[in-house]
Amino acid sequence: SLCQWNFAPNGVALNQGLFAPEAGIANGPFMLGWVNGVRSLFEFGLINCDSGFGTSEPVSASDVSCSSARSRVQALAAGSLQWRPSSNYTDVKGVLDELELLLVPSGRMNKKNKKLVEAAYDKRSATHDKLSDALQVMTTTSDFQASPVNSHKDGKREEVEKAPYLGRDYKAIVYFYFNGGLDSYNILMPHSKCNGTGSAHVRAQYESVRGAVALDKDEILPIDPGNPDQPCEYMGIHPSLTTVLDNYECGDALFLANIGPLIEPVTKAEYEDGTKQLPFGIFAHNTQTTQVQSGHAGYTHAQGLLGRIVDSISGTVDSAIDEPYRANIYSLAGTVKATDGNYPTSVVSAGSGPVVMTAYDELGEFVSNISRQESTSVMSETFSSLLEQSINSGQTLSDVLDSIDTTVDFSRSDNTNKAFYQAARIIKAHKILESERDVFYISLGGFDTHASLQDVVEAKMDVVNTALEEFIEEMKAQGLWNNVTIVTGSEFGRTMANNGVGTDHGWGGNHWVMSGAINGSRVLGQYPTDLSSESDTEIGRGRMIPTTSWEAIWNALCLWFGVHEDDMDTVLPNLHNFGSEHVFSKDQIFWKD
Repeated sequence: SLCQWNFAPNGVALNQGLFAPEAGIANGPFMLGWVNGVRSLFEFGLINCDSGFGTSEPVSASDVSCSSARSRVQALAAGSLQWRPSSNYTDVKGVLDELELLLVPSGRMNKKNKKLVEAAYDKRSATHDKLSDALQVMTTTSDFQASPVNSHKDGKREEVEKAPYLGRDYKAIVYFYFNGGLDSYNILMPHSKCNGTGSAHVRAQYESVRGAVALDKDEILPIDPGNPDQPCEYMGIHPSLTTVLDNYECGDALFLANIGPLIEPVTKAEYEDGTKQLPFGIFAHNTQTTQVQSGHAGYTHAQGLLGRIVDSISGTVDSAIDEPYRANIYSLAGTVKATDGNYPTSVVSAGSGPVVMTAYDELGEFVSNISRQESTSVMSETFSSLLEQSINSGQTLSDVLDSIDTTVDFSRSDNTNKAFYQAARIIKAHKILESERDVFYISLGGFDTHASLQDVVEAKMDVVNTALEEFIEEMKAQGLWNNVTIVTGSEFGRTMANNGVGTDHGWGGNHWVMSGAINGSRVLGQYPTDLSSESDTEIGRGRMIPTTSWEAIWNALCLWFGVHEDDMDTVLPNLHNFGSEHVFSKDQIFWKD
């Protein structure tokens, strides 16, 4: 299935502990893409005009384009809707009753919604226009989209109240997530002058255990870990990550060794004895994605980590912060667990930026009035609230970003680069958008490297390197590199041992943080000092128990971002299980507040 079985959309479904897998695709680009496609279908037929569902524009006739007379465009469509009401077009009630019978599963349309469809039908005079408008508006109702009878509550849906904009110093977090389980033991690895001799030498162990998937010492990029506790005087990073190397050497990047999801610190003996709490489904994609992105290992229904951060600093939930920040949360990768929260997420298309309703000027008032009505039905309310949010955020962002471009000419050759480009535009517009804090989620997939590990990781790290290079250059051009922090993540690391052509699901892995505000040039955490099966962190086939939890770095990130210390146990619910020796303070990571 393309849907995550345990996905719970923000709002009434999540509050009632319900799963709604299909709602995972109910975000701005998809919902408005569908709305726009339906509009084009009603107007022109099956063709690719005005974001239509057809596969090509009407280029077969040289004198016809999407802006030509509608009848000429329709003649070139692959097909068209042929239904016409049996009622006279002047019989509004008769036409709408027929549409209700055809399109509303329950056969009982909400009376307020039906009145708004009627108003849309009456707006234009031509019969085709009237029917097209009515169909467009009716198909955006939850009466059409959901099967239960749609009863409205009294009044409109309560909006999340935004904190006042006070113009304080801007900050942004970019969470760069690698879907599939990054093989990060080929991202950070032993290089030279390592502990041990003979078969106990850490570099020799790396080559022996990794076998065919090990990277040669001569090709990896050596770094000084800046930490005598690491097993080598020189560690190595993947040869494609030259931008990370450059930033590491100038103090703007650091690595996090053997980090992963934990509920509490755990040793190998405690793991084997079952005497400590463990994250559920340790080696499974879905369960680990949920726990890493929620920042709450061991709990199924947690909201997203980024969502809780924004809820806390914006005052959306009860918070100890005296003056909440005006904040926004953006996903450049669709609907994801990480951004779940009470504060609405703006989902932006990496390729095309904010998606808007093409018929907004003509029909936006009707669709908005329908979608903002709160429903008593969980399914109806979920659809309507997500549609309202998609329309509002898309329109607001589009109005601003239409005039915003970057100083750096991003290559935009892949979705990752495009996502960083869109994030850079939003950051550049933060004063116009009146935002003091922004959080961005960007992802790159395809890291489930059971086969072809080296080729896949190399190709993807090339993509990563270019995107980071151009984004950082743009942040410096904007004078905001000290105000933006990039942190990477993935659901798990992979096995040190290879399976012949790749590696399998593991636990602990290695990641990095980048910012002009950090004390970089260090490898923090503890890289395994023994990579053999006798290691006190190895639990089979080179799966490493994390010695650093995700709470460690997010503690510092949250405090830097403005989360109040008294709210940290709410934002990071397992933080209290880790003593100060297991987490990084803000001052350990950042030199600039």
